[in-house]
Amino acid sequence: MIVTMHAAERWVERVNPALTVSQARSAIAAHTRAIETAIAFGAHVVRIGTGQKLVIEGDTVVTVAPRDFMRARTDRAAL
Repeated sequence: MIVTMHAAERWVERVNPALTVSQARSAIAAHTRAIETAIAFGAHVVRIGTGQKLVIEGDTVVTVAPRDFMRARTDRAAL
Protein backbone atom coordinates (compact mmCIF):
# COMPACT_ATOMS: atom_id res chain seq x y z
CA MET A 1 0.00 0.00 0.00
CA ILE A 2 1.26 3.44 -0.95
CA VAL A 3 0.21 6.74 0.66
CA THR A 4 0.72 9.81 -1.52
CA MET A 5 2.03 13.11 -0.22
CA HIS A 6 -1.30 14.62 -1.25
CA ALA A 7 -3.18 12.14 0.95
CA ALA A 8 -0.94 12.91 3.92
CA GLU A 9 -1.44 16.65 3.41
CA ARG A 10 -5.24 16.22 3.23
CA TRP A 11 -5.08 14.16 6.46
CA VAL A 12 -3.40 17.07 8.21
CA GLU A 13 -5.94 19.49 6.73
CA ARG A 14 -9.09 17.43 7.35
CA VAL A 15 -8.40 15.08 10.24
CA ASN A 16 -5.61 16.27 12.54
CA PRO A 17 -3.86 19.61 11.91
CA ALA A 18 -1.49 18.98 14.83
CA LEU A 19 0.38 16.28 12.88
CA THR A 20 3.31 16.58 10.52
CA VAL A 21 2.98 15.05 7.05
CA SER A 22 5.19 12.16 8.14
CA GLN A 23 2.98 11.52 11.16
CA ALA A 24 -0.09 11.73 8.93
CA ARG A 25 1.33 9.01 6.67
CA SER A 26 1.77 6.82 9.75
CA ALA A 27 -1.79 7.60 10.86
CA ILE A 28 -3.13 6.55 7.46
CA ALA A 29 -0.97 3.41 7.55
CA ALA A 30 -2.66 2.52 10.85
CA HIS A 31 -5.70 1.70 8.68
CA THR A 32 -3.72 -0.76 6.53
CA ARG A 33 -5.95 -3.74 7.26
CA ALA A 34 -9.12 -1.89 6.24
CA ILE A 35 -7.43 -0.43 3.17
CA GLU A 36 -6.05 -3.79 2.03
CA THR A 37 -9.45 -5.41 2.57
CA ALA A 38 -11.10 -2.67 0.51
CA ILE A 39 -8.54 -3.15 -2.27
CA ALA A 40 -9.21 -6.90 -2.27
CA PHE A 41 -12.94 -6.24 -2.69
CA GLY A 42 -12.41 -3.61 -5.37
CA ALA A 43 -13.65 -0.72 -3.21
CA HIS A 44 -12.37 2.77 -3.89
CA VAL A 45 -13.25 4.41 -0.58
CA VAL A 46 -12.71 3.48 3.08
CA ARG A 47 -14.60 5.45 5.72
CA ILE A 48 -12.58 5.91 8.91
CA GLY A 49 -13.95 6.37 12.41
CA THR A 50 -13.87 10.17 12.26
CA GLY A 51 -16.10 10.16 9.16
CA GLN A 52 -13.54 11.14 6.54
CA LYS A 53 -12.88 8.79 3.64
CA LEU A 54 -9.60 7.42 2.33
CA VAL A 55 -9.81 7.39 -1.47
CA ILE A 56 -7.97 4.51 -3.13
CA GLU A 57 -6.77 4.07 -6.70
CA GLY A 58 -5.16 0.70 -7.32
CA ASP A 59 -3.01 0.03 -4.25
CA THR A 60 -2.53 3.72 -3.44
CA VAL A 61 -4.29 6.04 -0.99
CA VAL A 62 -4.55 9.18 -3.12
CA THR A 63 -6.49 11.56 -0.89
CA VAL A 64 -8.53 11.97 2.27
CA ALA A 65 -12.01 13.23 1.47
CA PRO A 66 -14.19 15.24 3.85
CA ARG A 67 -17.06 13.65 5.76
CA ASP A 68 -19.70 14.77 3.25
CA PHE A 69 -17.83 13.41 0.20
CA MET A 70 -19.85 11.14 -2.10
CA ARG A 71 -17.96 9.42 -4.91
CA ALA A 72 -19.96 9.13 -8.12
CA ARG A 73 -20.36 5.58 -9.38
CA THR A 74 -20.23 5.26 -13.11
CA ASP A 75 -20.28 1.46 -13.27
CA ARG A 76 -23.75 0.78 -11.86
CA ALA A 77 -25.76 -1.84 -13.64
CA ALA A 78 -29.02 -0.69 -15.18
CA LEU A 79 -31.96 -1.35 -12.91
